[in-house]
Amino acid sequence: LQSTGGAIREAKPDYLKNPAPAYPDAARRQKQEGVVVLLALIDRRGLPVKVEVYQSSGYVLLDQAAIRAV
Repeated sequence: LQSTGGAIREAKPDYLKNPAPAYPDAARRQKQEGVVVLLALIDRRGLPVKVEVYQSSGYVLLDQAAIRAV
């Protein structure tokens, strides 16, 4: 973070510290695999305001797990 008198000018996300989504047991039993790409709107505190699926894995369980992880 860079600050000038209390105002944040720049904040860099730390992508390497994001937790992996919990793999749903039902998806594991059904041998579901895939990649989910999300769009997230993050507020000034670093909290997600809006999260949506940009590219689905093709499986609702995996998509929902990815959203919950954010």
